[in-house]
Amino acid sequence: MKLLNICENGFEKTRFFQKKLLIGLLMIVLMAFSVNADISLSATSIAANAKPTGAFSTTFTVTNNETTALSGLNALLSTSELSGFNMSISPNTFDLAGSASQTVTVTGNVPDNVNTRSSPFSGTITVAGAGFSKTLNLDVTADLQLDLDKVKAKVDGKSNSLDPGDTIDDVKPGDKIEFTGDLENLFTDDDDIEIEDVNIEIIIEGIDDDDDLENDEDVGDIGADDKESFSLDFDIPNDVEDGDYDVTIIVEADDENGATHYIKWDLTLELAKEKHEIQIAKTSLTPSKISCSRKVNVKVDLKNQGRSDEDEVVVEIESSELEISFEDTSIPEIEEGANDDDSEYDKSYAFTISNDVSAGTYPIEIKVYYDTDTLSETKTVDLVVGNCKTAVTTPPAEEEEEVIVVTPPVVDDDEDIEIITTPLSETTEISLFSSNLYLLFLVGAIGIAGVVIIVLLAVFFIVKKRQ
Repeated sequence: MKLLNICENGFEKTRFFQKKLLIGLLMIVLMAFSVNADISLSATSIAANAKPTGAFSTTFTVTNNETTALSGLNALLSTSELSGFNMSISPNTFDLAGSASQTVTVTGNVPDNVNTRSSPFSGTITVAGAGFSKTLNLDVTADLQLDLDKVKAKVDGKSNSLDPGDTIDDVKPGDKIEFTGDLENLFTDDDDIEIEDVNIEIIIEGIDDDDDLENDEDVGDIGADDKESFSLDFDIPNDVEDGDYDVTIIVEADDENGATHYIKWDLTLELAKEKHEIQIAKTSLTPSKISCSRKVNVKVDLKNQGRSDEDEVVVEIESSELEISFEDTSIPEIEEGANDDDSEYDKSYAFTISNDVSAGTYPIEIKVYYDTDTLSETKTVDLVVGNCKTAVTTPPAEEEEEVIVVTPPVVDDDEDIEIITTPLSETTEISLFSSNLYLLFLVGAIGIAGVVIIVLLAVFFIVKKRQ
């Protein structure tokens, strides 16, 4: 009985090991089959590009690495970013003989209202068969049709061409930078698509006491195959630390179909201070024009823009025509550093101009030195000298009295009585007929004439009676 049980147990163990062995062999066979079904793709990623509304096409190759034929292979695209691109894969189902290859073509169209700033748009293509699959990535770029061209930065009269990633060097505190260039619409005349409301902005980051300097220009609309120029100016602050500052150029606009075109350039501005530099920050002349009073004041504002403290600063003020020759060696130490009052110094100088200096415009030259005799900067102000005019008081002219001469009437027996008047005046003539005196004389003359006539008539009748 015991012998029988032992035999049965041994038989069961044998069957158990046989099952395990059979399962292991089956797995080895399956693994061998899957190894035999091996394909390869010509690339791990492919790319395509086109402008808005444009078509694109790209390909990849599938190769059967085994001698056994493969059937029913599928090529599928999975993505959400390319959902509006009218994507197509051809062929999307195919068979492969042993060691054979198949070229697969991927096509599509970029939407007319695409945002080019979001490029690239990505997806995944999977090639799969029975028990195996391979994948590759697809990137589609929507080409922006706005180009930033011929960009230059002009610093202190020196102009340099720029490309993305370039450095603008030799910039100093107080410099003026002018950015210029062209913006071009790359759509062709056949496309006939206008890019509207083009705007360019340039940002110099953190250069103004940790604040940004920003400037922008509205370029306007740009027609197909056309271009417009731009110009943006920046004044670098006087109080600024030397070092590198990031510069960003951004251009953005929409075309008439709603597609967004976006450009971004990253540049570097390198600001380097000289070891020694005393700058004449400002000069003023009070008054700027003189005549009788000959006293003037010249005010000079200094700024240490170098990297070193300066304790041997000298100011010279000269004008040979005005007989000015002055040197100030008493200036205290001017420390280096931005945004620091100790890095600045100002002083006024009084002068009296000789009365022998004739009228005219005269330059006054101002120079500043470091290390006592090393010239740092020169500036000139102009003084206008006018003639000194003394006021003369003229007494008012005396008014001449009006003189009227009246000639009394002369009575003659045979002639009518005549009144003669003659007004005399040096400066003003007044007619006698328009005066009150004339009326008095006229009345008197008439009276006298009447008396004379009566007397004559009386004499006439007396004489006739006697005869």
